[in-house]
Amino acid sequence: MRHAGLFDALPFASRLTAAVIQPGPLPRIFGLSVGLDLAGQVPFHAQVWLSLTGELPTPDEAEAFSWALSLLSALHIGRCPTHAAGLARLAGASDAMLPAIAAVGLGQWGEAEQALFTAVGDWMAGRSGPPAAAIEPAPDAEVEASQERLSAATLRWFGPAGALPARPLLRPEAAAAWLLLGLGIQDAARLQIIALWARLPATLAEALCQRPGAVLQHPGRLPDYVYVEDR
Repeated sequence: MRHAGLFDALPFASRLTAAVIQPGPLPRIFGLSVGLDLAGQVPFHAQVWLSLTGELPTPDEAEAFSWALSLLSALHIGRCPTHAAGLARLAGASDAMLPAIAAVGLGQWGEAEQALFTAVGDWMAGRSGPPAAAIEPAPDAEVEASQERLSAATLRWFGPAGALPARPLLRPEAAAAWLLLGLGIQDAARLQIIALWARLPATLAEALCQRPGAVLQHPGRLPDYVYVEDR
């Protein structure tokens, strides 16, 4: 005798629902063919914008979005996600696993970074001053020149009310937060996806420079420590 189970009793959908990607020989993203409408026609960062918002960006949106991606793109080998990916490569992680390890590390980094994005949003809205975590602790002439360029560009993109102040000098991720929030990207999930996608290529490229098994090329006392025997 056949007994009715959970899948018999509840009205589950009979098909998957495609919200962004329409399947076919040439898939479509929000109705635009990857082969006819996007490839060779739309820069890839604009295609990412399309995927996350449902619309192609305006020229100003595309320029500001591209600038934010560049500011987010580089986490050096001393930052946790890149260090983890490099260690995984050193320890012999497979080519299939390395991107997954990097993505997990970047996702966790992005989650922790949300506090910074929230603080920058409060500053932009006038609810607080510049957050301490956003300010570059050791600015140099290059940082100053970069922010001057960005401040002038945000005046053009967002108008006087949305322009980035010339001071204080910000960390790159804080400046990127200003741009993304100014573009209207507010929800944490999309902000984390954008940051992960921006950082993944350089993070993996850094990891690939590590030679599998070359453990003596990695600092063995990082951080420094001493063994203590309790008696």
